[in-house]
Amino acid sequence: MREIEKYNMHLFAVAMLLMFCIAITSQTVDQVRKEIQKYDIPYAHVEIILAQSVLESGWYSSGWCERNSNIFGLTKSLNGERVSQTFLSWRTCVRSYYTQIYKKYVASKKEDYYRFLIELPYAMDKGYIPKVKDLVAQIKNIHYLLVDGNHGMMDIGG
Repeated sequence: MREIEKYNMHLFAVAMLLMFCIAITSQTVDQVRKEIQKYDIPYAHVEIILAQSVLESGWYSSGWCERNSNIFGLTKSLNGERVSQTFLSWRTCVRSYYTQIYKKYVASKKEDYYRFLIELPYAMDKGYIPKVKDLVAQIKNIHYLLVDGNHGMMDIGG
């Protein structure tokens, strides 16, 4: 039994170290939300954009996110092909989303942000908007459980 306890303690220590390393090198949903809010975007749109970042990056674990700091799946044309844009950090990717995508929305004077994404075309997968809407609901539930459900006592990000 002692061997199992010792083994479990080692696993726990490795897991904690891994979580610490991830925390200092990557972003959390709450950190991305705070970064998006710096651009004075209305709350409803912040939640949509946040959900897009989660979807496009696979909860911030995709290759494009890890190698290119590209949390939105932003692309550019290179020799006739669409390739990932590369950013110095995920924060510069947020700024780029704001300048490349959100400013176009503001200039378009459209009311429905989801429709704008379809018409841009940003959302090329027919199931994209329903996936984003589902993630908006999930993220709101997680935020409520971690923050609002504890009367704001728990900080879920940096």
